[in-house]
Amino acid sequence: MTINRRALIAGAGAAIAPALAPAALAQAYPARPVRLIAPILPGGVTDILARLFALRLTERMGVPVVVENRPGAGLIIGMEHVARSAPDGYTIIIASQGAMAVNASLFARLPYDTLRDFAPITQVVEFPVMLVVKPDFPAADINAFLAMARAQPGALTFGSAGIGTISHLGMELLKARANVDLTHVPFNGEAPPLQEVIAGRVSALLATFAVGMPAVRGGQVRAIGIASRRRSALAPDIPTLAETGLADFSVTGWFGMLAPAGTPRPWWSGCTANSSPSSPNRRAASGCSPSASSRGDRNRPPPSAASSPRRPPAGGRW
Repeated sequence: MTINRRALIAGAGAAIAPALAPAALAQAYPARPVRLIAPILPGGVTDILARLFALRLTERMGVPVVVENRPGAGLIIGMEHVARSAPDGYTIIIASQGAMAVNASLFARLPYDTLRDFAPITQVVEFPVMLVVKPDFPAADINAFLAMARAQPGALTFGSAGIGTISHLGMELLKARANVDLTHVPFNGEAPPLQEVIAGRVSALLATFAVGMPAVRGGQVRAIGIASRRRSALAPDIPTLAETGLADFSVTGWFGMLAPAGTPRPWWSGCTANSSPSSPNRRAASGCSPSASSRGDRNRPPPSAASSPRRPPAGGRW
């Protein structure tokens, strides 16, 4: 896999290091390696991004930033570990919208409170996804795929990186919008379901560019379409699902950095416009675009627990 490290992390990665090293504590911190938790198995986009950011942070902080994979329970194990870690700046986590926002809607109880138990550092990237199938899959486009699904309710399957991930809920949205029945096959991480699609044991996967594009370019899978409003500059020949039959369908994911609650706020006060979406350093790399939060975003109070979704829609199921 070829990833343009400089294009991806020059903006967002550069913002995180000063956030973790305030001038007042420069001599005392960091005094030992920093752990960057990836709450999923190696091989998926979370793990890939964690290792890219770890390289950049290591360069800027002067101590090793070590990626530690803590997968399981739909991203909950890694999140719980960080929530229970000491708020000393030596444990941070890269987490998706699934870990930070979606799980509160999927699970009646979590072993942590996302708003109370974490200190948000910054959003780091956003990314599109694409629907991939085997090269010899009978459907040539999304219309044919949906026609097959309607002719054989429940017969077509889709893999995901786990319950609550973008590859799961994006397909649930597709099912609801197109009124089709597809069978969900969850895995622990994004690499395993991609291998199952390649082997023909799973019909489809809503894959991130970082994981899916190498397989597309290698001829192992075929992209039916991109789940975004516009075609990607990285793959201009792949149409969007919206333009080929699923009007207004768009699914975009994002990742952010968190620390345990109580971590001194100056550690991330350096996250500024250097990594904002308007930065000239913002360029696509493997489908991911640097997209750090602004200072105003971080100072804005979080939504109340009462306003945060905690359950699937009434009468619905994920």
